[in-house]
Amino acid sequence: EGDKPGERGEGASKAAEIVRRTGVREGYCMVLGGCSRDVLLDFVEQTDLKVIGVDGDAAKIDRLRRMLDDRGLYGNRVELLAGEPGAIHFPPYLASLIVAETADAAGLGRLRDMLRPYGGTACLAISEEAHKGLADRASAVLGEGTLLERSGDVTLLRRAGALTGSAAWTHECGDAARTYYSGDELVKAPLGVLWYGDGEGHGFWKRKDYGVGVKPQVIGGRLFALRLSTNTLVAYDVYTGRHLWQVQVEPFTRYASMEDGVYVAAGGMVRVLDPATGLQRRAFRFAADGEPAAVSDIRVGDDVVVIAAAEEKVRAIEKGLWDATLLVSLDRTSGKILWKREAEERFNNNAFALGGGMVFVVDSLSAADADGRRRRAEADATEPSKILALDARTGEVRWTAVKENPYRTYVTGQWLTLRGNDDWLAYSESLGLVVAGKQKRAYAFEAATGREVWAKPIGAAPWVLRGETVLHQGGGVVDLRTGQHVGTAASIKRGGCNYFVAGPHLLFLRERSVSY
Repeated sequence: EGDKPGERGEGASKAAEIVRRTGVREGYCMVLGGCSRDVLLDFVEQTDLKVIGVDGDAAKIDRLRRMLDDRGLYGNRVELLAGEPGAIHFPPYLASLIVAETADAAGLGRLRDMLRPYGGTACLAISEEAHKGLADRASAVLGEGTLLERSGDVTLLRRAGALTGSAAWTHECGDAARTYYSGDELVKAPLGVLWYGDGEGHGFWKRKDYGVGVKPQVIGGRLFALRLSTNTLVAYDVYTGRHLWQVQVEPFTRYASMEDGVYVAAGGMVRVLDPATGLQRRAFRFAADGEPAAVSDIRVGDDVVVIAAAEEKVRAIEKGLWDATLLVSLDRTSGKILWKREAEERFNNNAFALGGGMVFVVDSLSAADADGRRRRAEADATEPSKILALDARTGEVRWTAVKENPYRTYVTGQWLTLRGNDDWLAYSESLGLVVAGKQKRAYAFEAATGREVWAKPIGAAPWVLRGETVLHQGGGVVDLRTGQHVGTAASIKRGGCNYFVAGPHLLFLRERSVSY
C-alpha cells in the first residue's frame, strides 16, 4: 500500500462513499472490525471525525497504532482497541457514525444505544437478504425514533431526533414562562458520569457571577454556556462533551437557546447564531439612539422575541443587571419592532414571563430606590407592585392587578437577601394561570382575564411549576389551583445562596460548592 493519499484506492473510496451516503462529517466515528490504514487515514483526511477503531487482530492494531503515531494522529484523531467489537462496552450516545462489517438482530439494539441522537448513523456492510431479515425484527428491537433503511449495497441505521422522554432547557429560568422545571423523564436516579471536561472544559473559566451570570442551556443535543471571564459563548455536545464552537460576546450578554438559533442579546442588538456552528444567521436592532441598550433579560416565544432593556447605570446598583426600564417586542422572523413600553418604576427580570400570546411583567419600585426613599423619609408604609398582562404582538394591556406589600428595609451588603424577597412572577400554560408574589406573599390570576383566583402567605421563590402543583424553595408542595399546601417534597437546608430546579424525578441544588 502507498503512503500518500493519492496512492490509496479501495479503502479511500470506501470511506468517501460512507461519508456520502450518511452525510456525517464530524463527531466520533467507530469502525467496528475491518480496520485498515486506508480507511482510517481517509476518514481523518476527508472529515472532521475523531475515529475509534476496534479489531480482533492485535498484531494489525499494533502496526496501525505505530503508523498513526508516526503521523501525529494517534491519541489525537484516532484511537484503536484490540478485541472483538461485540465484547467491548462503549458509553451510550457516543458515535455520530458507526461502520460495521456485520450485524444481527441481537446487535441492533447495542448499535442503537451507541449512536448519538439527532442523526447518529450506523453503516452496515450486509447483504440484501441479511437486511430483510433485520428489517422484519427491527421495530421490536429498536423502538421509537430509530430508522433502518437500505442504501445501495449497505444498510443504514439512523437515530433520528431527540431521545424519547428528553426535554430542553431554553432560558435562564428553564423556559420563557419561568417554570424552573424540565419535563425530562430520563433524568432519574441512579446517575452516572457520561463525560467530564478537559482543557476545553467550562470550569476553568468559572467565577462568582451573582446577578451577571447565565446558567447553561440545552436544546437539540447541544449545551450553550457563557464564560464570564472571557466573555465568550461556548457550545458543547451534551452527549460526548465535545467542544463545538465559541463566539465572543459583550459583557452582560443575555441569551435564549431555541431550535432555530441561539438568540444573543446585548448592546442594543439581538444576534441569532446557528446552534451547530455559532455563525450569525441574522441580527436585529431593538434600541434607537438614546434608548436603553443594555439587556436585563430576554424571552423568546413562538413568534416574538421580547427584550427587557436597561440603562448602563443600572448595572452598578447591586452588582448585577436585575432591572429594566423598557420592554421591546420584536417579530421573531423578521426582527421588526412590534411595540415598546416604558416602566413607571422598573421591570424586574424575576417577574418577566412570556406565554399564551401574552407578556406578563411586574412594574414596581426597585429595592435600591425604595431604600433611598426610606432613608429620606419619603416612603410609604407599603410599596405597590403592578402586575401587567400585555398582548405579545401589539403591547395592548389586557389586564392589570396592583398589590401592596409591606416595605422591607434594605441593608447595605444584603442585596442578595433582599432580591430573594423581591417581586417574582411565572406562568402556568397547563392551567392558564399567572402566579406572582413578593415577601412570602403569593397570588394567582387567570391569565386570560386577570381574575384573582387565590392569595396565600407562601414564599420562598423562585417557584418550580410542574403541572397542577408547584414546589416552593422550602421544599413544600402547593396545589396551583387553590394555593393550598399539600405536602413536602424534600427537606431543603442551605449553607449557601442558591435555589433548586427540578424535573419529574429529581431536585437539583448547589449546596455551597457541592451539587446535590
